[in-house]
Amino acid sequence: MAVLLLSQAFALADDTSAPPPDARFDGFPKDVKVILDNGGVAGSWIIFIILGIICAAFLFMNAKRTHLD
Repeated sequence: MAVLLLSQAFALADDTSAPPPDARFDGFPKDVKVILDNGGVAGSWIIFIILGIICAAFLFMNAKRTHLD
């Protein structure tokens, strides 16, 4: 019973009100102002389209071909 009550106390003590630090800023000096642009999703869409074309290309292969081509 004590373990259950203490685990709840530790969970309540966790302060998550502050946002976590951004790992992309690690390694830079604290006095340097680092500005990062917000990334887009265009690269992901291009990769998904290319992979979709590759996967769909197998649908149009001739099913009656032999392995001796």
